[in-house]
Amino acid sequence: MRPWLAMLSVVLGSTLSVGCADESLDPSPSAEVVSFAQGASSLRPIRSLELVLSYGDEVEFFRLEYGPPQDCPAGCFFDSIVGVRSSTNLGWLHPRLDEVADADYFDVRETDSVLWTEELWAELESTDQGVFWSGLMPTLAADPSTDREALLRIAERIETFITPHVGWELLENPSVESDREILTRLSQLPVYQGDTYEPIRSKASELLDGLAG
Repeated sequence: MRPWLAMLSVVLGSTLSVGCADESLDPSPSAEVVSFAQGASSLRPIRSLELVLSYGDEVEFFRLEYGPPQDCPAGCFFDSIVGVRSSTNLGWLHPRLDEVADADYFDVRETDSVLWTEELWAELESTDQGVFWSGLMPTLAADPSTDREALLRIAERIETFITPHVGWELLENPSVESDREILTRLSQLPVYQGDTYEPIRSKASELLDGLAG
């Protein structure tokens, strides 16, 4: 175990969950991630900190379990939240799905361009589809600092992976509200059973009509 991770175990003490405390993460989250997790005062008590994916030295996706045990003694689980480190930029992902008071959510910067490379997307999706679709995709879709071509690629991806939440994040992004190409893709989303995309198509068409006026 790395020295700083051992120190984390000492600091957290009995707050680590049974079954997780003895597990050795290889590789482990960086010291920056550990410090960030320790500083999350609203996410207490900390139960475990897991590295989901490291992408070179620049990017880490990580998961924190916290809070009181739930559904015990049937199995016991904890609330969890996923974060990302992009160079020196750290924060928690998907705030609208897992909003926690006073939590430090990830603010996308133009310098975070590695987060919208196809190579990283492919690796993260194959590693943890939940973190990809419920964490990274809605976070990028909602932020106007995300590269415009990346926003278009997200609109194209949800044509085959049904996720209305990401579609709504795109529609509420100021960068998308006036982008005819992206709005057109959203207005033409496929009709699947239950047609969960119908309100998204309608809203995108409404925005397109406004651009035409």
